[in-house]
Amino acid sequence: MSTLDNPNVAPVNASPQQTILRYGVIGGLVLVVYSLLNFVLGLSKPSAGTFVGLLNFAVILAIYIFMMIYAVRDHRDNNQGGFITFGKAFMVAFFTSVLAAIINTIFVFLYMNIIDPGYMAEILSASEDYYESMGMPENQIEVSLQWAEWMMGPTGQGILFGVGTVFGAIVALIVASTMKKNPPEFE
Repeated sequence: MSTLDNPNVAPVNASPQQTILRYGVIGGLVLVVYSLLNFVLGLSKPSAGTFVGLLNFAVILAIYIFMMIYAVRDHRDNNQGGFITFGKAFMVAFFTSVLAAIINTIFVFLYMNIIDPGYMAEILSASEDYYESMGMPENQIEVSLQWAEWMMGPTGQGILFGVGTVFGAIVALIVASTMKKNPPEFE
């Protein structure tokens, strides 16, 4: 007897493509809205402080975790007959997070280069003021501003995307290990 002999259980080989697309786009749009709020409210500026930066990180992490959990749960319960292996759960969670990150990265790039092209200059100016208020020496301020400008450019954003992808893989491993539900063994 196999899973296919039971008409109430979906095939275990169902493609996760639609689930990844759905939840990746939803997650990406949620991240875009959150990023836009940060830009408009000035919460992404250095002057917002360390607490706000940590709070932003926590909110973004929560968005990713919930997005991955809902994607894996939806695919497991609606496409896999209530079962999902660790590998498939990881794949759904990881590629959902990658799609969401791509959407948000494109938005951030468009925002900083087309929607508000003065944003980078504003951030650099705010950073300089912040560093001066902390009493940082002028040569360190100059190096920090050069580094910040490089990180906001295409190469820096690409590196941040790569780091985010690795971080997404780690979170996907955790989500997959908690969401997996192997099918019962059949004789």
